[in-house]
Amino acid sequence: MTASELPPNMQEFNEITAVIFGRLYASFPTPMSIRPDAIEHALGFQDLQARMPSGRTFNEVLRHTVQWLTSEDFIRSLHPLPLERRVLTAKGMAPMNVVPPSLSRPLGSELAEATD
Repeated sequence: MTASELPPNMQEFNEITAVIFGRLYASFPTPMSIRPDAIEHALGFQDLQARMPSGRTFNEVLRHTVQWLTSEDFIRSLHPLPLERRVLTAKGMAPMNVVPPSLSRPLGSELAEATD
C-alpha cells in the first residue's frame, strides 16, 4: 500500500509523526516542546481548527497523535502539560534506523574500554 492509498486518518498521522520525530531528533537529547503552529506550518496548514481530509481538525489529529506516540513509548514527556518537554525514546529512534551508539552496548563495557 502506498502513501496515497492510505486512508486519510493514517496519512495525517504519518505526516504529523514525521514532523514531530524530525524535530525531536534534531533536538535530541534535549527535550523540546511541540508547538502546534510550527507543526501546522511545516505541513502547509493555515488554521489549527481547519478540517483535514479525515474530517477531523488539525489540532485534534495532532493532540491524539502525540497522546498515542507517548502512550506507546515512542516519545516521552518530561512535563505534565501535553505538548511540553518531549524527547524521543530509543523505541522512537528505531523506525528511523537511528540508535545512539552508547545504547548499542552495555554502559559497563563502554566505561571499561574508556579507562583502558
